[in-house]
Amino acid sequence: MNDSFSRVEEAISNCAQRTPTYPRHEILLTKLYGHVYNRLMDYLNRPLKEHGLNTTLFSALMQIYASDDNRISPSDLSDAIFSSRTNVTRLADELVKNGWVTRHASQEDRRKMILSLTPEGLALLDHVLPSQRVIVKQLWAELDAADRDAIERLLRGLLNRLDHSLSSGTEPSRIHADD
Repeated sequence: MNDSFSRVEEAISNCAQRTPTYPRHEILLTKLYGHVYNRLMDYLNRPLKEHGLNTTLFSALMQIYASDDNRISPSDLSDAIFSSRTNVTRLADELVKNGWVTRHASQEDRRKMILSLTPEGLALLDHVLPSQRVIVKQLWAELDAADRDAIERLLRGLLNRLDHSLSSGTEPSRIHADD
């Protein structure tokens, strides 16, 4: 296993040896997924840093870019990037401060704010997007189409399970000590 995960894997194995009912494989998968996610964010953040961006700011800019007329409400942005309203307010403040986005009242409902991509924000994306496409393609280049499809299928299945569990309001099953 990769050195960046070896200590975690060793700890999981030690726990499994000490506790016969320890779900070693399931915990390994859960921890491995989290570790891969963190490493992925490091990988994607590194080239964005030179532009004053990180993956969260970039995702927000891309969501605005992908919206009709390059405009979106903060609540719609919050839903799209799966971030709290408070965090989106902080992100919007930073995007506005950098001149990439403007914030203004909606023409339909003056109580509602709209975030709009500025010409500077669009120019930034035009500059950053080509290299981001290369970086993402390189990330997945070692896997063939069948492997990428399998990963997508598995991740969508896990996401559906989590979405269903969270939307139904049911708590994960309580496991008794003798299970």
